[in-house]
Amino acid sequence: MLPVIAVITSTTPFLDFCYWRNHESVLVSAQVLTRSPVSTTPASRSQLAPLPGHPTLANLRDQMVADEGLTSRKRQDISSALRTLAKALRRPLEECPAHPGYLRERLKGFTPAMAGLEELRWRNVMSLVRFALKQAGLAHVPGRYREPMTPEWAELFSQLEGYRTRHALSRFARYCSVGGISPEQVSDGVMEKFLGDLENGGIIEKPQSIHRTACLVWNAAGAGIPVWPKQKLTVPDYRDFYVLPWATFPPSLKTELDAYLARLGDKDPLAEHDFRPLRATSIATRLTQIREFISAAVHGGHDPQALNSLADLVALDTVQQGVGFIRDRSGKRTTRPVHQIICAIKAMAQHWVKVDEAHLKRLQLISRRANPGRPGMTSKNQDRLRQFNDSKTSIWTIT
Repeated sequence: MLPVIAVITSTTPFLDFCYWRNHESVLVSAQVLTRSPVSTTPASRSQLAPLPGHPTLANLRDQMVADEGLTSRKRQDISSALRTLAKALRRPLEECPAHPGYLRERLKGFTPAMAGLEELRWRNVMSLVRFALKQAGLAHVPGRYREPMTPEWAELFSQLEGYRTRHALSRFARYCSVGGISPEQVSDGVMEKFLGDLENGGIIEKPQSIHRTACLVWNAAGAGIPVWPKQKLTVPDYRDFYVLPWATFPPSLKTELDAYLARLGDKDPLAEHDFRPLRATSIATRLTQIREFISAAVHGGHDPQALNSLADLVALDTVQQGVGFIRDRSGKRTTRPVHQIICAIKAMAQHWVKVDEAHLKRLQLISRRANPGRPGMTSKNQDRLRQFNDSKTSIWTIT
């Protein structure tokens, strides 16, 4: 009997042939179908119940499960992925809005280890979630564009040098290619729509950073590449500063503050102090805290020109205005930084301004109420460190 060289599947459906050394082929089996083939054409979405005005992940799961245009396995995988996502967010499916912008904000700083998941499993979960959002018409910006650039964009893109430069503009170039926007049509209005789609059209990490970097690289390319379109884009500044310059306040306030900080750092062994002098880094931190509080008081409604001294700064109405503004910025939460600022103001009122007993007790009460009362490591930091429970992650970090 001649030895078998290979078993070859014919291009003719359902026939397998055995190929022999003498170049003869013999039919050895015929594949048998045990179930009806799955149609590759999705079912009409008009047959599905429409989502409510503000859909949740539970609504999205129900619609995906009912979508007969998807295979049974695909529907099961999507349902599992949505449940895993809700578990990672620590909220039930019925309370999680199925909105890309909401999901992106809730997942900021999230790592798979926080939910006890492997990296590969989390990538699969997010891929299925993005698919479900797009399938339901809730998202239209993909995590990664697979469509090629138009010839016009490809030609222009070839002028860029360096991986970072090309990477910074790659998403925008493909976005414009898909949207039918030519390089000559790029403007601040186009970039504003690009940002809006990044923020609300898909689960895209750091949309503002992508937007700002694209503007910077576009302008740099326009200045250095002759064939690049010359329209200059406005580069946004997304930093959220509320600290005011010292020129906003009377000079006497800064003069007294400098004297107070100099006393905190005085290391003269002959000086009589009832406290341990602070290090230079602690002095810098204290200056930052007090300056933030001064600016917060002004944003809270206090007249900056009325702050002539530190005594004006620790007045109860000023403290209430400053603390109120800072708490509003933190979402009415009693955070540790807010408490530390109040403690710095209280210490200054007690040891420098030397307020009366009733005034000090009132500041102490405000400080106690603002104390978050969480000794040790916060739950968020504990979640972040949970990834190092994985021996693979620990070894990778050490090496």
